[in-house]
Amino acid sequence: MPTLSYLQLAQLRSLLLVSVLPALALACSHPSTVGTGDGSGGNISNGTAGSSAGHSGSAGANGSAGGNGRAGSGSGGSSTASDGGADAVVSSAGGSGPPRGPTPPAPGMKFPFPQNRQSANCVYPAGYTNDVVLAAYNKWKADTVTNAGAGGFRRVKRTQSDFTGTGGLELESTVSEGIGYGMLIAVYMNDQALFDDLWRYEQLWPNDKTGLMDWYINAAGNMRLGTGPATDADEDMAFALVMADRQWGGKGALASNYIDIAKDQISKIWNNEIYQSKLLLPGNWGDWSTVNISYFAPAYYRVFDNVDTDTTHDWQAVIQTAYEREASAGSKLHDKDLKVLASKCHDDGADRWLCEVTFISQSDPSERLFFDIVAVARAADGWALKSGLCKR
Repeated sequence: MPTLSYLQLAQLRSLLLVSVLPALALACSHPSTVGTGDGSGGNISNGTAGSSAGHSGSAGANGSAGGNGRAGSGSGGSSTASDGGADAVVSSAGGSGPPRGPTPPAPGMKFPFPQNRQSANCVYPAGYTNDVVLAAYNKWKADTVTNAGAGGFRRVKRTQSDFTGTGGLELESTVSEGIGYGMLIAVYMNDQALFDDLWRYEQLWPNDKTGLMDWYINAAGNMRLGTGPATDADEDMAFALVMADRQWGGKGALASNYIDIAKDQISKIWNNEIYQSKLLLPGNWGDWSTVNISYFAPAYYRVFDNVDTDTTHDWQAVIQTAYEREASAGSKLHDKDLKVLASKCHDDGADRWLCEVTFISQSDPSERLFFDIVAVARAADGWALKSGLCKR
C-alpha cells in the first residue's frame, strides 16, 4: 500500500473534520439515549439495541468508556478500547448503517474518538465509517511520523510520494505545514503524546525575527533549508492548541498551558502575518499584491477573536477582508469598499452545498451584489471542493 502524501494528509484532515469532532463541537449539544452494559478490561459489550440510539458502557478495569452512536433497528454493535486502553473507538458492526458518535467524555478526554457531530447547515458523505478513519490515521502515523532527526520528539516527514528530487523538497524533510496538520489530526484523534511531541519539535526551530517556526527543516534535523514562517501552518497550530485546551485542558507535557501557548501563537500571527490590521499574508512579508486566498481560514479567526485577550487585534476585520478577497478572486473584481451584508448556506437537493452571499457598497448602501458560491459538490469518486462564484 503506498504511503500517504501531503495531499492525502490534507484530505485525511478533511475527513477527520467529518468523523471526529468539527471544532470539537464547542457550541453543540447532541443528547443521546444511553443504554446499559459494563465493560471489563477495556472491552465494552452492548445490551439490546434501541430503535435509534446505541448503548454506552462504563469503563472497564484497563480501558475507558466507549459508546456507539445510532445503531438503527438492528442489533447493537460493540466498542473496544484501543491503543492500550487509552481511547474508546466505536466499531462499525451492528445496525442498519455505520454507527455514529458522539462518544461520551471519559477521564482526561472530553471528546473521545469518534464524535461525528454534524451541522445542519452542511452536507456530509453518508457512507463513511469510523473504522476507515482509524485505519487511515494509523497508516498516516506509520508512514510519516518519525522520531529520527526530531531532537528527542517526533515530526512529520515528507515521503517518496510527495514531490521530491530535482526542484522539489528533500526526502524525509519536514515543513511547518506538516506539523500543523499533524497537531490538528492528533488532537482530533485524542493522541496527546503525539500532539505534545509535534509542538515541542516546532519549538526547536523558531524564526529569529518572529518566533514562529521556520518553514523547512532538513531530514537530519540539524539545518534550516527554508527560513521564515508559513502562515497556513502557523494558524493550523494556533487552532490546534485551542482545541487541545478543549480536549484535554492543562498543559500535558508542555511547559505552559495549551491555552496560554495558543494565545501567544495567535499574537505572533497578528504581529507578523496580518497586514494593515486586516489582511492575512502568506508569511511575514507581502502586501495587497501578494494575496493567497488558500491561506484564509475565517472559521479559525472567529475562534481567535474569542481567545485573544488583546482588544487591539480586530479579527473581525480579518474575517471581513478574507470574504472580500475571496469574492474578488472570482469572475468579477471588487474594490475594498464592499462589505459582506449577509450569507446563508443550504443543500440545493442535488448533492451540492450552495452559499448565497450578499455584498453591500459602503459608499452607496443602495447598491447590492448577490453571488452564489458552490462550496462542495459530489464527484464520481467522492466529494470535491468547488470555488465557483457566479453573479446573479
